[in-house]
Amino acid sequence: MNDKMLDIIGLADEEFLLEAQSAKKAKRRFSAGFIAAAAAAAVMTVTAGAAIGSLMHRASVEYYHNEIMTSQIEEGGYVLGQVTENEHLRLTLEYLLVDENYAYGVVTAEYLDGAGKEAFENKSLMMLDEDGRNLQSRAQGGEIIRAIFGRGIIGNGTPDRQAYLMELDLRDPFMAKRTQLPDNLKIIFVEDEKLPLGTDAVLKESDLPGGGVLEGLSFEISLKPNTESVYLTSDSGHRAYISEFMYDIQYSDLGGTFADNWTFPDTLTLNYKDGTKKTLKYSHTSPRTSDMRHEGGHYDDLENCDVHGTFNSLIDLEGLESVEYAGETYRGNAADAAQ
Repeated sequence: MNDKMLDIIGLADEEFLLEAQSAKKAKRRFSAGFIAAAAAAAVMTVTAGAAIGSLMHRASVEYYHNEIMTSQIEEGGYVLGQVTENEHLRLTLEYLLVDENYAYGVVTAEYLDGAGKEAFENKSLMMLDEDGRNLQSRAQGGEIIRAIFGRGIIGNGTPDRQAYLMELDLRDPFMAKRTQLPDNLKIIFVEDEKLPLGTDAVLKESDLPGGGVLEGLSFEISLKPNTESVYLTSDSGHRAYISEFMYDIQYSDLGGTFADNWTFPDTLTLNYKDGTKKTLKYSHTSPRTSDMRHEGGHYDDLENCDVHGTFNSLIDLEGLESVEYAGETYRGNAADAAQ
């Protein structure tokens, strides 16, 4: 890395970034330290709702997504409605989208008392494999990255309920070698002061002390992708990773867009084999009405930049031949697809 490297935070609308960590995306220099969330060793009961159907708290999802995306989540069978609770808090994992590199969902937190609300605002998150081992211990070498848990008050503004956007960064999209991950993941919440070791340390669930306001709160999820994704490459060697709900694109800033204005290029064109073209647009001032939303990225020099973000509706990848971004055209690569 050189002196020009900038980690970009807060590129999306401030409405989505009440906690700065909900948008930070550092260039593939992955930290084993995890950013925010909450709860401890599982003792209480975790219940699961139907795999398809209506969202339990639609307002939570609509806070982060537009009406189109919210409906697609329901109609596509991505609703989980998984609930975990104790006497202080009730947490609902509303839905989960998973591709090869990310898991993305919204959690509704209902505060059952003041202690629950206070504890949940001072939290850390641990991701455990099927044997109870903390996956943070595998972060060295850039394999497992981090979890991002950004908080935003739900549209109805009730003080006892909030919506949290959860993004689990599972792999570096641009790594040549794909990391083997467990099929299932357990997410547990721990009060910061309850952690016996730093969040970068190697520990198991059994190492955690019992008790605490967040005790028993956990989710169990599948890491098997439930959406499609493609890898594309430009003539310059830059790569684009496009899934139905997320994108990571390497590009050159030869026009000085970022260097001059601290903004990423705002259009992405999808080209299909049948001749159809679809141009997606991003608006910094109106992210909810945009086709996509930049969440962050990295600027190293004019030749080496990347952008990371989400789409505001699920993208159809069937028949996708190429994409255009920042003056570059990215086409399919069979070797990438096989990784």
